[in-house]
Amino acid sequence: MTEHGIGKGSQEQEAVKRKLDIIRTKLELTPFIPNANFISAEAQTELAFKAKLEPYESLEYQQADLVDVSSDSTVTVHLTLQLSPQNCPTILIIPSLIGSSSSPEVVRLGLSGFEKGFNIAAMNLRGQGDTEKLTKNIYHAGLTEDIHAVIKHLASVGLDKIFIAGFSLGGNATLKKVGGDHTDTKGYIKCAAVVSSAVDLAFNSTIIERSPHNKEILLALQIAARKMGRYHPEDGWGTKEEIRNISSIKEWDGRYIAGPKPKRWGFINTDDYYERASALPYIRNIRVPTLAIHAKDDTIASVMPLLGSEFTNNPNIITLITENGGHLGFVTEDNEHWANSRVIEFFDALRQ
Repeated sequence: MTEHGIGKGSQEQEAVKRKLDIIRTKLELTPFIPNANFISAEAQTELAFKAKLEPYESLEYQQADLVDVSSDSTVTVHLTLQLSPQNCPTILIIPSLIGSSSSPEVVRLGLSGFEKGFNIAAMNLRGQGDTEKLTKNIYHAGLTEDIHAVIKHLASVGLDKIFIAGFSLGGNATLKKVGGDHTDTKGYIKCAAVVSSAVDLAFNSTIIERSPHNKEILLALQIAARKMGRYHPEDGWGTKEEIRNISSIKEWDGRYIAGPKPKRWGFINTDDYYERASALPYIRNIRVPTLAIHAKDDTIASVMPLLGSEFTNNPNIITLITENGGHLGFVTEDNEHWANSRVIEFFDALRQ
């Protein structure tokens, strides 16, 4: 397989297609069967953050590297490396919007991947985890520059076989990166996987406003804004009362991502942000093997874009669509995390 997947001659296209067909068939041999006591989307989403967390506390990151992404922003990447790290592929994990390198889904994937012989690199985008003091800005759903900088950093220390995994809105940034951004790092990305990814932000903004989890997501965003304001009071984050009075995620996006006060990313308004930051227009350009896992009952990120031609007509993409699973849930009868296992199975099949 070449560094760009399908696209260098008909023989190679056919070889990669055959390999992905075999992988797809193997993945489909293990369908998702939800825990009978937690079938609903809400229960699955809640259970994702509670089921079988204890074993994952044993994963300790060996080091945290600082990576400069702009003149006023630094991000971190937390590493757990094999004994001969340059000889092993590295799973780069991109957290969800309100996640970090310590989020349960990130740690689970990290532990599973390390046990399979992968290096683990779990990053914190601007404003996530331990980066609040290191950046004056907060990341948005389409920001690929942080991922780009971390990939270049990993490659500079010999970790140049990158298997990239993104969760939720981190999946949107992952697909946008893989589908077209920053071609000088594309050769390092060998394959990708996303779970519960929102890829059409304008369409999804109406879905998330009706989600039963809308208030808790908004609260997490308000807390993030307060933290940023605490460390950078001069940058227009607003008073506690002003932040508390933000009544919707779209209003939060309008103020801190697309708003003129403060002007952070150059978007005209939220509609402009959602259009330019969405991964959907980039899906047709994906040339590396990619796995997309999504539940039909996800109330945070709609499955509908994954059923469209952008995904179904791209031979490099395997989609696993389940009836149940919620958002980042996929918890089985044995309290195992099915999506986590499928991502590792997919990566393991492509490591040769």
